[in-house]
Amino acid sequence: MANEDILFAEERKMQITEYINKNKKATANELSKNFKVSIATIRNDLRDLEKTGLIMRTHGGAMVKSKSSQELDLSSRKYNITAKQNIAKAALNLVDDGDTLILDSGTTIHELAKILYKKKELTIITNDITCVSILEPNNFNIVMLGGVIHNGFHWSSGIHAQKMLHELSADKSFLSAGGISLERGLSVGLLSLSDIKSSMIKCAAQNILLCDNSKFEKHKLAKFSNICDIDILITDFIDNYTRTSIEEHGVDVLSID
Repeated sequence: MANEDILFAEERKMQITEYINKNKKATANELSKNFKVSIATIRNDLRDLEKTGLIMRTHGGAMVKSKSSQELDLSSRKYNITAKQNIAKAALNLVDDGDTLILDSGTTIHELAKILYKKKELTIITNDITCVSILEPNNFNIVMLGGVIHNGFHWSSGIHAQKMLHELSADKSFLSAGGISLERGLSVGLLSLSDIKSSMIKCAAQNILLCDNSKFEKHKLAKFSNICDIDILITDFIDNYTRTSIEEHGVDVLSID
């Protein structure tokens, strides 16, 4: 399959997911007519989307997965909170007074935002509304990236946010991922979110990934970078094989277990 065909297929899957989330459910016939592809193609798309956890297949179609869409909404991502808090504490040690930081979206990033008050004179670039609400009382210089706000997720994305990032530079970015695969790199469940993450990586001098071990050897819909694009990985637990394999890509691995 040509690269443009692969891209078109991934864009169609994203649009199918958004359609199902908006309408709560859809039949294969309905999707086939709407996206002008065969029912067999729709069934293959739905099978792939179900594997990544984006939707739930039903007899004759698909429906919104309970308490989820492309990525679990914030109210559903409060698990493993102690590990995320410990990862955030380790990340704080990498922040210097006066730094310009990029903060990605995600619950582990939120835990870092909660303790950044311990640092002084920070400039923070973010697309995450929750991060802004946490950080605003601290008198930091905050740059909110514009774009489309995704209901239920509290972050922005799109071409306008990417254009802003192209004109900015940062000392460090703190990023999250839906999946980390040695073979397939870093990924998330939304193409629109993967685009802005890629732009964040290009904008920062040093890129730091905050990720608990539940994300290892998982792959979501949209890849946003190779492992070698990350400078430091902070995680809670990592086996020796995975650690060595990631370090071979030039990444410093910090584990808090």
